[in-house]
Amino acid sequence: MENQSIFHEWWEQFKSPWQYSSFKWYFWGFVVAIGCVGIHPSIYRLCVDAATFFDVAENIITYSIALIMPSCVPILLSNYRTDKKVSLVVCSILCYVVMPIALVIITYLLNCPIFVLPLLFISWFSWIVANHDNVNLIDETYNDKIKKESRKRHGKNWN
Repeated sequence: MENQSIFHEWWEQFKSPWQYSSFKWYFWGFVVAIGCVGIHPSIYRLCVDAATFFDVAENIITYSIALIMPSCVPILLSNYRTDKKVSLVVCSILCYVVMPIALVIITYLLNCPIFVLPLLFISWFSWIVANHDNVNLIDETYNDKIKKESRKRHGKNWN
């Protein structure tokens, strides 16, 4: 498995934090529910026929870009932890900068707001990858893990 791509590495990082309930609560509660507060009024106006889906799409674009851009920094700074440094930089720029901008441009050029949904999923994916090892979002911190392991192993072979 030594020759895995950066996408495989990102997928593993995406899957890793879901075992912690604190991470799940933070993501669904703060990033999704509270972070999307700016989208909720336009969805309500859409339901009462006072807005169009394009109004909702513009709010999703704003939310997604605001979530993606700060996520790029930790992803790019993780280059010391990977052997795939060039792939990390190139794919990060393509996936988290070029692709979102292209989706926004396509949304406006084609007047098709459905293209914001992939943008939304890219933003959530990038946030999760950027925060997958954030100890502030995980109940069991590094110190707790060391203490637990030392209690379990320390003096194991002593008589």
